[in-house]
Amino acid sequence: MRGDKQASWPPPWETSYSCQTVILRVCGGGLISPPRPADTMLPLLPTTALVVVALLTGANGCSVGFVEINGECFYFRSEVGTWEAAHDLCLNLTDSRGLAEVKSANTLRAIYEYIRTYDLGGSFWLGATDQAYEGDWLWTDGSRVARGTPFWALHYSVLGWSQEPSGGSDENCLSLDKDRYYYFNDANCDNGYYPICQGL
Repeated sequence: MRGDKQASWPPPWETSYSCQTVILRVCGGGLISPPRPADTMLPLLPTTALVVVALLTGANGCSVGFVEINGECFYFRSEVGTWEAAHDLCLNLTDSRGLAEVKSANTLRAIYEYIRTYDLGGSFWLGATDQAYEGDWLWTDGSRVARGTPFWALHYSVLGWSQEPSGGSDENCLSLDKDRYYYFNDANCDNGYYPICQGL
C-alpha cells in the first residue's frame, strides 16, 4: 500500500463519474452502446451484468488487474522489493510476461501521466539490467534498451550535467525514478521499488 491507495487503485473506471460515463469508459470497446434517452434504456439489471462481465474480463482487452496504457497492458503492483523479487513476482503473475519493457517514448509519457493522475508515489522497477556486461543495457527479452533522450534522466555532479546511466557496477537495474521525474535511471538492484508488470 502507498498511503491510502494500492498501486493499481483506483482503477480508471472508479472515480466520481456518473453511471453512464462509467459504462462508456469501461466498455467503450463496444460491449455496451452509448447512453440513450431514458425511455429507450434497458433495465438496470442487464446493464449492470454487462459491466460486471467487462470488469471480470478486464477493460480494453487487458486481464484483470492490468490497465491499458498506450495500447499495452501494465500492472502496477503495491509490493516493494528488490529487482529480482519484482522480476519473479511479475513472471509468476497470471497473464504477465515479466517486468515492463518500455520501448516507446509515447508509452513512457503515458506511464508517467498514469502515475501522476493516480498519485502513485515511489520509484518503479522495469525489466532491464546491465548485469551481464557493464554498460550494455538489455531488456529481459534480450533486446537493447534505447540510450539517451527521451528515455534516460539527466544527472548533475561536480563535473556538470550528464545523462544516466551513471552508477557503474553499483547500479545495474533499470528503474523509473521518482526523483528523476520517472525517467529511466540505473539503480542498485537491492533497492526497494514497486514492480510494473507487463501483460501478454
